Amino acid sequence: MPCTKQAINEFIAVRIVFQKMQDVIVIGGGIVGSYAAYFLSSMGRKVTLVDRFPIGTKASGVNPGGLNPLHGPGLPGVMSPLAERAFQLNLAHWERIRELSGIDFSSHRVSRVELAFDEGEKSALLQTAAHYDAMDGFSARWMDRDELLALDPRINPTVTGGLWTEGNGMVNSHDYTRAVAGAAVALGATILRAEVTELVTVGHRVTGVRLGEQVLESAAIIIATGSWAADASAWLGVDIPVKPLKGELLLAQMPGGPVAHHVTWKMIGLYQTLEGPSWFGGTQEQAGFDENPTEKGLHYVMDAVSRMVPMAREATLLKQLAGLRPVTPDGFPIIDQVPGWENAYLATGSGPKGMLLGAGMAEGVACLVSGTLPTFSLDPYRMNRFSLSN
Repeated sequence: MPCTKQAINEFIAVRIVFQKMQDVIVIGGGIVGSYAAYFLSSMGRKVTLVDRFPIGTKASGVNPGGLNPLHGPGLPGVMSPLAERAFQLNLAHWERIRELSGIDFSSHRVSRVELAFDEGEKSALLQTAAHYDAMDGFSARWMDRDELLALDPRINPTVTGGLWTEGNGMVNSHDYTRAVAGAAVALGATILRAEVTELVTVGHRVTGVRLGEQVLESAAIIIATGSWAADASAWLGVDIPVKPLKGELLLAQMPGGPVAHHVTWKMIGLYQTLEGPSWFGGTQEQAGFDENPTEKGLHYVMDAVSRMVPMAREATLLKQLAGLRPVTPDGFPIIDQVPGWENAYLATGSGPKGMLLGAGMAEGVACLVSGTLPTFSLDPYRMNRFSLSN
């Protein structure tokens, strides 16, 4: 029977239920950990998802919720098989997750225009158009300045033009993460709001996690702690090269009403929601674990978005948020068995593409746990790439 929204809120509350033995303990309740719990529960595994924070309140709940498999670090390119598989998984499971959890997460396909302000930017965008046309459900075409201004006169008239694309997806990121976790619960998973203080080990095996005075035993451990991977480094004695990258974004009401499409320029974006307001975003800053929004971030985002759509400067600011994206030195995720450990696995380092990649990363690590082959190669995401590069 599908979980009600009230039921999901109840399991997010501070409520710990101890069971004698789990097949798998997933540490980290972001989109990666929630999807891992969902996939493993779908396989009939006994799963507990543990997080000290409420589900979906960190980076997985502080982003516009864009699902774009053709734009971002390593895309198109080495990351494409993972990104495209992740996109397929998201779309394939939307309806089931909605039914199991009882949570509507505003999933939909979107149109987007990527702006160019000079011939060099135009040339770079035109090179990506073929990738959109080659992928099922996607398309792209170049629009000159006059076409863009006819589409929306609020776009900066100094643009050279823009690449109009169709096919990307979008969700309400906070609700989506909670829905995936809720679907896992409906399939038999347990959610624990608790802090893991230690891993209990015997030889080269992890036998459980310590939660305060209690120990929860498990046959396997998945670490999906995002920017907080350093905790696992200390527990396992293995360097996990993941650091937080701070990103700030604004939720604002556009003057003149909602835009009918997303508007982006490089890493800056104006993302229209189904609910009415728009997300403005695009900052990336090494700031440790400081999650506080800043005046500097506010001005940077507003200035950058206003270059694309000058009227954005008159938008009504509703909310300013900051989130910590887990990044690796090469910008690619880690999906691997922890070196030196027989039953500990990693799924982290998704960077600014976590909402898209979460499903694919979770499928990959679930395959590792279950001893099956994923549909894409895990070689680019193995831990040994860092030791080989030193």
